[in-house]
Amino acid sequence: MLYNTTSDLMSIIRVLNHIGELSETDKSYQNISEFLLYFDNIPFNHSVPVLVKIGKASRKISDRIIKKYQRVPWETIKDFANIFDMDHELFGKTALLDLIKDELPRIEDLLEKIVAKELNEKYFSFKEYKSLSLGKSFAYVNFKLINAHLLQLKISEIIYETLWQRS
Repeated sequence: MLYNTTSDLMSIIRVLNHIGELSETDKSYQNISEFLLYFDNIPFNHSVPVLVKIGKASRKISDRIIKKYQRVPWETIKDFANIFDMDHELFGKTALLDLIKDELPRIEDLLEKIVAKELNEKYFSFKEYKSLSLGKSFAYVNFKLINAHLLQLKISEIIYETLWQRS
């Protein structure tokens, strides 16, 4: 079966870009008191629509990726698209801060490693990846870190092959 790897790569890069955008925004506050001071200002008001974008972009990721990488909380990420519909008593300001400060960096790390692994396994086109990384549309994606993960995978392969040939 052929997979639309371009769509997966683009969707994951979009999610990473939105997470990076939120990471930049949330540098404005370090604790709940500062966050509440910003509640009526641009950083907070900007966060919710970006979470919706993350949810919408994640819904375009194929079942192949979702099944292969089950450590990623895909359903939770997809639910971000419905954040405006959620009960705001349950999903309060503190929960939003925890999500942005704690959960999104973990998800970002997992997605960066997925991109590197899929590139290494040649499911994602390196040519397309390079084109995305050189463009200005995804300024919040840490392509250097993805490249470092990819390099680490390549080095591990070389070490494994070298040790395998010796034995």
